[in-house]
Amino acid sequence: MKPFFILLAVLYLPCVVNAGIGILAFPQALSLVKNLGDVVVLALCLRTAYDQAFGRTWLDAAKCRLLYQATFALGIYAVILAATDTPYGPPGLFGPGLVHAAMVFIPYLLFAIPVVLQEKRLKEGIGPSRRVP
Repeated sequence: MKPFFILLAVLYLPCVVNAGIGILAFPQALSLVKNLGDVVVLALCLRTAYDQAFGRTWLDAAKCRLLYQATFALGIYAVILAATDTPYGPPGLFGPGLVHAAMVFIPYLLFAIPVVLQEKRLKEGIGPSRRVP
């Protein structure tokens, strides 16, 4: 999981830059919710990925479940915004269609994977865990 955490950290940077551009360029309520949600929810997912990679515990299983459900909900919201051509950030490389919807949703899926695995690890008590205050 350590290489996956590093890849997520690299993916987080363009997500934050994209959200920052979206916040500055499109200060509408719909896009603001999506962009601020990206920054906050994906940062929490990245923190949980760190915990999963290094065997720590920051969130309990119920909070992990809530976090990945929020991540998936935000991803669906982003797909809806993309499908309705609501401006929320810099224009994408793909036109409207199924490929564009998948490209919008994939980062949310990637960020949710370690949270789901962390929840499973906490529920089953797999591996060492150190509680982080």
